[in-house]
Amino acid sequence: MKKIINGLFIIPLSLNSSWHIEKYSKLKKNEVTFLNGSLNIKVDSSASPIIYTLEKPLKYSGFNIKGNFLGLPKFSDYSLQGKKGFDDYPLRVGFIIKGDTRPNYFQKLVFPEWLKKIYSTLPSDSGIKLVEFYNVTQNPSSLNTSRIHPASSLLKENFFAVVQDASSFDYRVVFKEPLNVSAVWISVDGDDTQSQYEVVINSFSLVD
Repeated sequence: MKKIINGLFIIPLSLNSSWHIEKYSKLKKNEVTFLNGSLNIKVDSSASPIIYTLEKPLKYSGFNIKGNFLGLPKFSDYSLQGKKGFDDYPLRVGFIIKGDTRPNYFQKLVFPEWLKKIYSTLPSDSGIKLVEFYNVTQNPSSLNTSRIHPASSLLKENFFAVVQDASSFDYRVVFKEPLNVSAVWISVDGDDTQSQYEVVINSFSLVD
């Protein structure tokens, strides 16, 4: 049931059928737990997708997310962040935007495993137009920039906030235009940089 409070869709931070804790085929999986109304993500040279599927695609104008960084990915040079071999970010909040068509059998054969997993979480009549991420970066020079991810033209990243020390966070983001969202994808990673840290999400909501 969609829970709206003051124009916000409150995403429940408790394990239920809408949450999908996935695994990349060749990477160590993050340790993900739901505890006392919070989502805890422990990184140990690891990465894995955490996806929350909505009951049906709906348009949202932004999001709010609050929590704590208990450590960060390790970089000797922040300018390397996002490049091959250094593609770790302490928080990516992704929005899977509904598309009109689904892939056919032959297209699925060549899809990477992460994309197959995303499709498997969506309703049978829902395709993917784009996955639009909002990233917290450690590189100040990338703030307020965007890119298409080199791994796939389906992934767009917007760098909306900077952090360089473990701290609490409270981010409120308004999209340039409403997004027709099918699912939300939380990504926290340290596989490239062999980093160990933890992220705790205490509240997460979508703005109508």
